[in-house]
Amino acid sequence: MHHSVAGSGLAALCLSAALGGSGQANAQGGSAAAFPQKAVRFIVPVPPGGGADFVARTYAKRLGDTLGQPFVIDNRGGAACIIAM
Repeated sequence: MHHSVAGSGLAALCLSAALGGSGQANAQGGSAAAFPQKAVRFIVPVPPGGGADFVARTYAKRLGDTLGQPFVIDNRGGAACIIAM
């Protein structure tokens, strides 16, 4: 049950990032540079190899393919997940 809650939060974050990026491009009339101009970094508050890391990498792959931007996973485990905040 805990993983579905974390996945839902990550899904909402990814959705807002995707919608925010498309809204930014449309608001500027399409003459602006593509948003974002560099790789998007997902900060995952746990070490690599766990469930949250897997979910983040899955979303990053799909969003990267959809938006045409590279997504990088940055695992920041330790200190009770406070480092990533």
